[in-house]
Amino acid sequence: MSFGRRTATVTPPGRPTAIGAGAGAPPRTRRGGYWLALLGVLITFLVLMPTLGAVSGSSLSGIASALPVAALNLLAVAAIVLLVLDLLLRWIGWRNPWVYAAACGSALFAVCLITRASPFYLVPMALIPGGVGGWILGWSRR
Repeated sequence: MSFGRRTATVTPPGRPTAIGAGAGAPPRTRRGGYWLALLGVLITFLVLMPTLGAVSGSSLSGIASALPVAALNLLAVAAIVLLVLDLLLRWIGWRNPWVYAAACGSALFAVCLITRASPFYLVPMALIPGGVGGWILGWSRR
């Protein structure tokens, strides 16, 4: 009986034999990752803005009046940044969630530097939401 020969023909050559072997495995893109990433950016922004207002001593009513407009502006910028970086990172072949998080967070931070706001305010307004959205997007592309 040749058990080794029978099982050797079952696995085609060039295919990884270990479960979860990521070196030769094709990417498994999940549907809805882009929209979930945008939702993650929005939710993170809406959670962090009142926290930032409490730390800086601003009134909650002043923050609440500017919050919808600021959220829509950030969402519009994040939509473009996430789409461009998703296409670029998939073209390069980098599929790790932390790469997406670092790239999306830093790119959104860099784009928002045009506003001339203090980097102290841009970290919770752009860097952290961009990182969360990038992590979600990278998780769906791995």
